[in-house]
Amino acid sequence: RSIVCTHFNRLECILVCSENHPRLGDTATIDEILQESFTQLVSRATGMKEYHSLMDDVLGERIIGFRSKSLMTIANSISSTELIGFLPQTFFDYYSSSIKLKKVTIPFTIAPIQFYLMYNRASLNNSGFAELIEHITKKH
Repeated sequence: RSIVCTHFNRLECILVCSENHPRLGDTATIDEILQESFTQLVSRATGMKEYHSLMDDVLGERIIGFRSKSLMTIANSISSTELIGFLPQTFFDYYSSSIKLKKVTIPFTIAPIQFYLMYNRASLNNSGFAELIEHITKKH
């Protein structure tokens, strides 16, 4: 059996904190953010593993104060505590006003998270599945 792996999407991420964070303003230095506790998304996805590896290279000394499998849980935790974390820009744009998040501009760029579709090639024999894959790949 053959597994197909194809690039699906990429998400730009930004650093965020609560609107009322006591120490961080609209911008922060690396030294300032390394004094804070970070959130981390727990995932076995290949794109997330690559992303965590890149973040370890840039901010290897950071303190992980909270981990979750849910972006919404991470966002709510950031909103209601002094934790900071990286969230997809699209997620921030949609939820920031309702859960009171603030973007923190930092002096380095963050690599986007890459997402991949993986499926068994034999599954394409199912016309419904083949149509779904075609629809997804055309949209992105």
